[in-house]
Amino acid sequence: MATPKPKIPLFFIFLLTQATSPVFCSSSSPASSKCSTHTFPQNRAFPSCVDLPYLDSYLHWDYEPSTGILRIAYRHAAITSPASTWVAWAINPSAPAMIGSQALVAYHRDGQLTAYTSPVYDYSTSLIEAKLSVDVRDVTAEYSTDDREIAIFAYIRLKENTTTLNHVWQDGPMDGGKPIQHSTSGGNLKSAGTLNLLSGQSAGGGGGGGGDDRIKKRNVGTRNAAGLCFFGYGFLLVFSFLVGTS
Repeated sequence: MATPKPKIPLFFIFLLTQATSPVFCSSSSPASSKCSTHTFPQNRAFPSCVDLPYLDSYLHWDYEPSTGILRIAYRHAAITSPASTWVAWAINPSAPAMIGSQALVAYHRDGQLTAYTSPVYDYSTSLIEAKLSVDVRDVTAEYSTDDREIAIFAYIRLKENTTTLNHVWQDGPMDGGKPIQHSTSGGNLKSAGTLNLLSGQSAGGGGGGGGDDRIKKRNVGTRNAAGLCFFGYGFLLVFSFLVGTS
């Protein structure tokens, strides 16, 4: 008498087909942050970046903890009136707040984009150019007509082995060729937070896309999921053969 062939439980086959379905495999690959796809002119490159959650802004950076040298690019996109809008990014040694922040400011002055430093002492500040309490060098700015975007670049010297910083970012109108107070509603009141320079993680007002380490972790997860899908498809082919011959 012939030995009966083993039957594969239909429920197990159903689970396997679900685990190897395109929906499962595609959902294992997280969407990349907007900042990670941006290309700077003049071959500038920044290994870490974060999508800031308010004011259409992004922060890119390159940091060497042993020296405390931080190289940043702050981008503010989708500016409605580029000729009459100022933008700023700042660090605050004390707290993620406006008062006490050490700002990098950029706007169009007499048709030319200018960038400079300005410490913020009160809420009615007009962002007058002055030296900061932190060592900042090579402050420049660029404007992109395609994205209506202003980008501020600078080198900042922090204390060696600093890992986190408080930062604030803003925009506001111009009057008589000078910056005036920003809006006191919406994203302008939320655009502050803390940033881990090593992991790219943000807290408080900060958030959004990940820095370099977080991107690496996402890539590892994607590779693992791809491997699972590959082996799952292999097993599915074997079981399909067994079912077909049973």
